[in-house]
This record gives sequence, structure tokens and C-alpha cells, in this order.
Amino acid sequence: MKLKIVYGLVISLLLSTQALAGLDSKINQMLHNGQGVAMYNSQETGVAIISIGQGLNPRGNIAIDMAKQEATKNLLAFLKGERISATEQAMTAYSGDDVVESYYSKMRTDVNGAIKSAYMYKSGQYDGYQYAAVIVSERSKNISQAFADRKSNPMITARGFASMRNGIGKARTLALEQALRNAVEQYGGVSMASKTSIENGDKYRSKLSAVAKGVVKQYKVTKEQKEGRDYMVEIAAEVVEELEGGMQSIDAIKENLGRPSFFLAVKDERLYKILRKILVNNDFEVTNVERMAKYFVIASVDKLEMPMPAMPDMMGLRTTITVNVKDKHNRQDILMVENDPTDTIEVSANKSIRERKSYGLAMELIEQDFTKAINQHFSKSFQEGQKVLVALDGFDRMRDVDELRECIESLPLTKSVSAGTVDSRSVIYEVIYLGNPNDLQLDIMKKSREFRLRGLRAKNTNSGIITFKF
Repeated sequence: MKLKIVYGLVISLLLSTQALAGLDSKINQMLHNGQGVAMYNSQETGVAIISIGQGLNPRGNIAIDMAKQEATKNLLAFLKGERISATEQAMTAYSGDDVVESYYSKMRTDVNGAIKSAYMYKSGQYDGYQYAAVIVSERSKNISQAFADRKSNPMITARGFASMRNGIGKARTLALEQALRNAVEQYGGVSMASKTSIENGDKYRSKLSAVAKGVVKQYKVTKEQKEGRDYMVEIAAEVVEELEGGMQSIDAIKENLGRPSFFLAVKDERLYKILRKILVNNDFEVTNVERMAKYFVIASVDKLEMPMPAMPDMMGLRTTITVNVKDKHNRQDILMVENDPTDTIEVSANKSIRERKSYGLAMELIEQDFTKAINQHFSKSFQEGQKVLVALDGFDRMRDVDELRECIESLPLTKSVSAGTVDSRSVIYEVIYLGNPNDLQLDIMKKSREFRLRGLRAKNTNSGIITFKF
């Protein structure tokens, strides 16, 4: 109880009117001076570091997220350092009596690390850009140390911001979602990796990825209001490392992954209905359109009819059900389960009753493993990214292979790209992607305009591989 009182006192001090006025004034000064990171000191906050990031995107909410991530990256670089490498090359050649000169330069910066207790304080518009201010203070560090054992008091105060361009209702929903994400980042810290490269002063590529671990168990909205063209929601959230039983908040994870759907490639009608019911009851999306699915459920049933000598009018049935789930985007199995048939024997004179009960016993044995494996796969995909295969067919120059790889690498949610061997003017890339794979094809097509990929077109296939050609 004492810890909670101390926590509430510190937060109230940090967010007092006097502290707000001083912080706002400092942030406005930083924006005016084009300053990204600055020290700040007051009686209420103690020594604090303010980091400002900027984002520019036609979609206001994406711009807010970009600005917030850049602010966190700048804060991490300030606290833990930034690695910089540079390459320069100059060459002189003669073409007849004329001198031909070329110059090449490349600079690359890397930031890797993790940071805790970073508080997103403010977001707004300045000089045509969306900005976000992230703060870590002496007081928040003290709080972090005092609550080393978060189980004794897992309450977190966090803010979220969203653009009101599409109405207050949608802005409030998105701001609340961001506040929940920010609460998780403040609780467990955010691990961040950033790579930026500049070639010849104008070709700029930047990639940023962030991963946070934790689950919001419950929360309460403590404040919400309009702030300029944005909407702000502040929450008090109880954050834990995992929910009871070891499961993460799978609903939030599924939303982040685009609510991936399942297609049932099952010939046995009774088994089809059982599997569909299990998926629906566990809130997994099921589609009847094969091309819309991310996962294919392939299931088979092996039935063994057994006469019962002691009961001439009766027959026994032993059932073995095998369920295999494949990922369409990388052709890999994500799970395979099979029941022990010895516990599925059902005796009845009625064939339909035998099947219904024996099938039910078989599925009871594997249902928990089946749904648990899917949830674990979702959690792993959310934390580590999903493997997606991308193909380029019919290219004429190896430069095209490199350009498409760089194009995919430049996408903000791409974690890594590796190209396979070239075979008959065709190559397959293995992409680890942190977002929804169903959006990847369109994202690549939009981004390709910034690279030397004129004439690139998407090619429709039923293989699950995202394929492009010229």
C-alpha cells in the first residue's frame, strides 16, 4: 500500500500544473531550435531527458507512431551511444583528353538496446510534421528501482495519441490502443534496433524495429481530451509479464497480425464441422475462400471398425485424427497433432452415434494441444516476426535482384531479408516481417517507385509466395 501511495504522489508531482508548464515551455523551445534531445531539471521531475521525434505520413496515426519511435530511438542513442561507420571512395579516369571523376560516400548509423520507464508525454503538429515527446526522468528511474518487483504494484500510467482526421470516435479507439502499447513498453521496456544509411548525400534508407513484452491485465481511463488536431487518452493500467496459465493477450496479438484466417482443407464432413467449431469457439477466423486464408488446416481421420463377439448386434469404432496446419506464406508446418486411438473406442449399434462419440473423444485428446500450438505460434510471430517468401521472376539484370531486396529492407516492419540462389532468371527472398503479411505485396508495390524497379508488377499465384515480375 505504501508503494502505491508513493507512486501516486510522484506521478501527481510529475503531472502537476507547474511541471506541465515548464515541460511544455522546454518542448516548444526545442521544437523552435530544431533540438532532438535536451536535459531538463525541475523540483517536480528532478533531472529529466526530453527526446523529440518527428514523423511525416499521409495517415496521421502512422505519423504519430513514427514520431514516437524516432523519439525513443534518439533517447536510446543519447543514453547508450550510437555506432557510426563511413565509407568514402574517389576515382579519376581519362576519356581521351578529358578527366572523368567519380565520388562515392556512404554513412551508416546503428542503435541497438533496450530502455525502460520512457513516458510518452506529448504529441502534436509543428512546421508540417507530427512530433512526439518522450521523457525519462530521475523520478521515473527512482520509481523503476523502487518497483523492481513489479508484482507488488504493476500499475502504470501511460498516454496514447491519435489523429482526429477520421473523427473523434476512431481517434479515441486508436489513442487507447497506443496507450495500452505504451504501458507495456514502460513496464517491461522496449528493445529497439535502428539502422540508417546515406549514400552520396541523397539516397537515404532507415529501418527501425521495436519489440515490447508484457500484457495489460486491466486498465482504467483516467483522462481524455483534444490536444490540437490530436486526441489524447491517459490510462492507469495493470501490466504483468504474462496472464495466468502462461498465455499472453492473444486477442491483441491477433489484431496486430491482421487477424489471420484459416481454411479447412478437410474432406470428412463430420471432422470438418468439429474443427470449424473448435476454431470459432476459440475466436480464430475461419474463411471459406482459399485465397483469403493465411493458414491451411489439413486433417484426416483413420477409422477402425471392430466387431464385438460378446455383443453380436454391436460394433466398436476406434478413431485416429491427424491435424496439420500449414502457413501459406512460407509453406511450413506450424503444427501437427495426432490422438492416441486407444482412448477413443465407442461401442454402439448405430453407426452415426459411434462416429459422433468416437470423433468427439479423439478431438478432446488433441484440442488443447491444437489451440495452444496456434496461440504459441501467434505469440512467436508477434515477437519475432513472420517468415514470408517473396519471388522475383523473369528479371533481366542482377541489379533488379539487389534493388528489390533493398526495397523490401526499407519497409519499416521488415526485420531481415535474405536472397536465395538465382535459377533461370528467378529468385526467392526469405523475409522476416513484423506486420501483416497480407499487406506486404501492396507495401512493396508502393515502395518500389522509390527504387529502379520500373515496370514491376504483382503476379497472381496460388502457391502462397508473393511473386513479382517485370
